[in-house]
Amino acid sequence: MNIHILSGAKNATELKAKIMDIMMREVGGGDPTVQHAIVIDGATLTMALCDAVKMEFLDFGLHCGVCVCCRVSPKQKAEVVRLVRDNLTNPPVITLAIGDGANDVSMIQAAHIGIGISGQEGMQAVRASDFSIAQFRYLERLLLVHGAWCYKRVSKFILFYFYKNMANVLTEYWFAYSAGFSGQVLFADWLSLGYNAVFTSFACIFGYCLDQDINVETIRKYPRSYEYSMFGLGFDMKKFFAWIIVALWHATACYYIPKWYSQGAVDDSGVAMGNWFHGTTSFVCIIIVVHAKMSIMVYSWNYLVKLFLVVSVVVFFVSISILCFPPMSKIFQPEMTGLIFMLYGNGRFWFAVVLSSFVAILPDCLYKYIETMYFPSPHHILHEREMGHLDGVYTKPETGKRQVAPINNSTEQ
Repeated sequence: MNIHILSGAKNATELKAKIMDIMMREVGGGDPTVQHAIVIDGATLTMALCDAVKMEFLDFGLHCGVCVCCRVSPKQKAEVVRLVRDNLTNPPVITLAIGDGANDVSMIQAAHIGIGISGQEGMQAVRASDFSIAQFRYLERLLLVHGAWCYKRVSKFILFYFYKNMANVLTEYWFAYSAGFSGQVLFADWLSLGYNAVFTSFACIFGYCLDQDINVETIRKYPRSYEYSMFGLGFDMKKFFAWIIVALWHATACYYIPKWYSQGAVDDSGVAMGNWFHGTTSFVCIIIVVHAKMSIMVYSWNYLVKLFLVVSVVVFFVSISILCFPPMSKIFQPEMTGLIFMLYGNGRFWFAVVLSSFVAILPDCLYKYIETMYFPSPHHILHEREMGHLDGVYTKPETGKRQVAPINNSTEQ
């Protein structure tokens, strides 16, 4: 490694010329396999951060593996962070500052993410930080493990919340189009109110907040798995619109298939069941499809995820049964009086629910299978190794603990 000491310059012009000379002579025209490092003191850093030099200094720092700034003031620490944060915007970068004393507070507050180390220099850095750790060595677990998990959880959680709301709303848009935008509603009011608040929230909250695609031992053994989070591969506009398209497909299947099977449906007295038969059937299909979609995206199936998935579906059917019970429906939703009980005894209802749910979720299952089998990401491969799958051979892992199968090719690390 070539170490370049930037000191002794009398003014900013001389420092700029020195940086450009090193860039052209050693970094640009030298051996590309040789790494470079910068060592700069506080006095020279003041000149490096002026408007005439700061972009050359930033460019030089990006070509180096490390930049050591010694004997600098708290203000200069913060200015170095802002130099990187404000100028590297395409693609945008996430800055992290870590410190253990009061002189690191301004630097911690200037970065996107501030980490304070609680130690002998007091708690000022901890109080100003976003995260606190007891020792510097805990930074590895904070970033590679909890950072990666949180990024994937938040990404899937946001995408899923947009998806499930779009699936619900787009179904009503299809109905508005079919009804000539007359203003008639498809779903009962109380079903729409409970959709986000009760019926679909708890399962995805516990499913995604507790999700772990790969465990701690695997992440530490293969730290390159962090690239998925580092490069923002879990959440971008491409994925966002892909989930919207999925919501559109699910809404289409959950609207038109029940519509076709509700035509000509009659109750016990021979009266046509009409719009509420169709709307309630479509709503039941959406609830089932949304929970099935969540199940496909979850990796870690612990008892809480299973419990709240079952409870959410059961609570929905219990709630709609209570809403259709005559004493309750006459108060809250007169149009729903006894409806669900007639649906339970109608073969068209069950056939429409099963068929529309199957048609809606089938492309998701096929996509998941093709992606995992033929275009796997590193975390897909590592997850399968934890489950005991290696080169088409299944080895049962130890009970209670996911194991990572050995990798023969060292380049996969």
